[in-house]
Amino acid sequence: MNDWDDLLLSGGFAPRAKIFAGLTLEQVSLRPHGVAHSIYQELWHAATVLKMSLDNGRVVLETWPPEQHFPTSPAPADGQAWNDLVSMFLTQSHRAVELAKDDTWLNAPEPGYPQSTWRDGLEFLAVHTAYHMGKVVCLRQIMGNWHKGPEVSLEPADTLEFSGELMYWRGPAPHYFVRVPEDECRAIKAVSKLVTYGWGMIPVYAIIGATRWKTSLFPKNGGYLVPVTAQTRKCEGLEEGQLVAVKLEMR
Repeated sequence: MNDWDDLLLSGGFAPRAKIFAGLTLEQVSLRPHGVAHSIYQELWHAATVLKMSLDNGRVVLETWPPEQHFPTSPAPADGQAWNDLVSMFLTQSHRAVELAKDDTWLNAPEPGYPQSTWRDGLEFLAVHTAYHMGKVVCLRQIMGNWHKGPEVSLEPADTLEFSGELMYWRGPAPHYFVRVPEDECRAIKAVSKLVTYGWGMIPVYAIIGATRWKTSLFPKNGGYLVPVTAQTRKCEGLEEGQLVAVKLEMR
């Protein structure tokens, strides 16, 4: 784990994915008496600031009308809208950590602020995000549904490796999958509540040969399936029934 990962993804109150795990639509929409914003509104603001700043630099925040800083409604449109928001926030957090691995980018001038570097901007975003994560945790404590419990490592270095047969399934695209073995399924289930974005789907990076792609594990019959894209099959020359070596990284 590097410092930026600790600041933006894994450290502070808890891993970011855990902060939003196990919440119902009713809970994320609740705005207790005397509290300015719901969990949904806090996350929407934090995620939007993060994405806007990474896209164009913090300078864009100067012309962002204050009345647009939070959604007017304390509730998302539906469960899918909430899941999409959590996914977007985690994606942008991962994006920030990946960008920070490049010292050239970190030390480059931040757009609109010639005396400031992207490192300065990222430090601001880490503090800003942590502030709003703290408010989310506080709201969960008020509701009585915050139980941090033991830490579970979600390090990308903790890669699961296994082999399985490439199989064809006549269901929604993509149609090709590799089944995750039982031992690896147990390891995934141990952290599933921390990382799932709904319906048991587990976001991962999958690696076969020299191909790495972003996907989600499908829950099926008490286990998980790894979707194998057409592009991956083409690049790696994979055929149905072939034994395939797979690596998975939680994201």
